[in-house]
Amino acid sequence: MDKKVNFLDEFSYENAGQARAIASELGYNEDYKNGVLTFSKGDEIVSRSMSELKSGNILDDRRDLLTQASKDRVLEFFNKDEAVNNFKEYSQSLRENHDLAIVKWDDLKKGSSKNNSQDSDDGFTVIDMDKKVAYTGQELYKYAYEQNHVLNGKGDNIEVPLAGLDKTQLSREDLNNLNAADGSRTRLIQFSIEDNKNNRDLLDKEKIKYVAEDGNLKFDGKASAIKYVEADNNEENKKKLRQNDIDFSETGNKIKVEGVNARKLAIAAITLIYPVAGIALMVIPQREEIKNDMSLSKADMKALKAGELISKKNAKGENTLMQLDKDTNSLVSVKAKDVSIPNKINGVQLTPIQKEQLKSGNEIKLNIAGQDRAVRLDLNSANGLYIDGQLMKQSQSVKESIKDVPSNIIDEKQRLEYVGRKGVEGIDQLFAGKSDGEKTAFLEKNNLLKDYQAHQDLNKAGEKGRIQGEPIKEITQKQSALNNNIKSTALSYSEKIGAEMNKEYGKSYGMKNETKTSLKI
Repeated sequence: MDKKVNFLDEFSYENAGQARAIASELGYNEDYKNGVLTFSKGDEIVSRSMSELKSGNILDDRRDLLTQASKDRVLEFFNKDEAVNNFKEYSQSLRENHDLAIVKWDDLKKGSSKNNSQDSDDGFTVIDMDKKVAYTGQELYKYAYEQNHVLNGKGDNIEVPLAGLDKTQLSREDLNNLNAADGSRTRLIQFSIEDNKNNRDLLDKEKIKYVAEDGNLKFDGKASAIKYVEADNNEENKKKLRQNDIDFSETGNKIKVEGVNARKLAIAAITLIYPVAGIALMVIPQREEIKNDMSLSKADMKALKAGELISKKNAKGENTLMQLDKDTNSLVSVKAKDVSIPNKINGVQLTPIQKEQLKSGNEIKLNIAGQDRAVRLDLNSANGLYIDGQLMKQSQSVKESIKDVPSNIIDEKQRLEYVGRKGVEGIDQLFAGKSDGEKTAFLEKNNLLKDYQAHQDLNKAGEKGRIQGEPIKEITQKQSALNNNIKSTALSYSEKIGAEMNKEYGKSYGMKNETKTSLKI
């Protein structure tokens, strides 16, 4: 006689809370004693230790297939408005009509700790009785957001507004980028607007090159689509957004959340807003020169033109990462707090300090498949936000890893200029493969040694913090300040060398110091 499979082996779940929810929905009674949970219904008794339940029943590769199949099914009938405003009655309707259960975390938190600040208000577990899988409402909302579903009970989703674009110019990759509606940009394509004085004045003012043809003004650029969500403009909604560090704008009686923050909203599973209210299509024109409306310094502009990522503080004092899209001469920017860093890159587990370093715009080194690789954010990557494992060239020598450095042997001023742009990363790259003594002599001579050593010590402190639970973010902030000091000091010493060189140059031609003259031939 075949052994009967109990429900804990039959269902896929991730933790003890989901297991308890499944048991409750199936009509089992629950009893906890000495670290063991016992579920009973009639003559059937199923027992598991809490440690076993916390490990879940993942079912290997089958869980991902079951979960996606379930989400695709649920998107066709789930109504988020009903779930928010009429949870008890709606959950009963789902159970009766769709073989689906939704269980509030509030009902399961007895004996458990909360996961985050809004769990009791917004958290729930989805149990698909048909697919025999459980997952969080947070996962459902995130998936709905990614699929552009509005969760209105009708299976509707929002399409990217491609009207006005010449679809014959769009490759499959371009269409995928636009349909993702996550800010990813297409390749350069041609746009056309009516030829009139206002449009000409606008293009001229913005220094956008165009051609007048057949009553239209044609110019090159890239297209990008971005999702946004809306909610009523009231204090309760704004409080929830602020608690979750989600930026928003206010327009009349509506709050608008877009782009990265809209995705954060969906992932947070906050129930005050539908995952997607609309998708906006944006045009990024190709400019003749970089529009510097953020008062960036010459050093910043030079770094951007070299393809580097720079970090600046905005008016609120928040770190903002910026990089140049060389195709359009436009800046791609994102707040450091909005950058999502994976836990692993190419199978290598990141430490908390490595994740913070990446979020700060710094480069890290990882040993991947036995080789040291440099990894950094790239705002021009496919998803437009971060790069999760793209490998840079091996930094076995300065010449291999840095295009900016003309050779392994450069003069002191050039070295300082490079460190002024790259900071600690530049020092490590310049002296890769060279003796510690040579690096120390350079740092001592240019008053950089103290800050560099303090930065390295903080690396070690970060590893210690990872184990002891010390504030990693504070360590990274200190590192960032030291890195900025190193850049500033290096630029200052470089300028001194430049001034001395100009002074010597003037003397060689009989020019008096601080006297402006013209050289007569």
